Amino acid sequence: MVLMRLRTASGGPVARLTVSPAGVLQIRSDVSGVQLTSGAALAAGWNDVELCGTVGASGSWDLYLNGTAIVQDWVANTGTTGVGRVEVGDTAAKTWTINFDDVVVDSDPG
Repeated sequence: MVLMRLRTASGGPVARLTVSPAGVLQIRSDVSGVQLTSGAALAAGWNDVELCGTVGASGSWDLYLNGTAIVQDWVANTGTTGVGRVEVGDTAAKTWTINFDDVVVDSDPG
């Protein structure tokens, strides 16, 4: 399931944050197709998830779960065009339940 997808202003691919069927967070470069499984599963109830990174041929990405870094300095090709859109949720046809609250998009980690 896709939690969020980062796209260019024109809708081109950058990266996405997903949750495996076991509840484990994963980051995927939508440019290169490379994926990293964090090894950290979402706990029951509310969670704070933060994805921070830089776009580039060697873009660097960090992932935080409830304030703790679970991925640091993951390097992947995420293209050369900056993020211009953030899509929240999964657009594929499926049945699932999730609640989003306090979605924040900014340029300052933390």
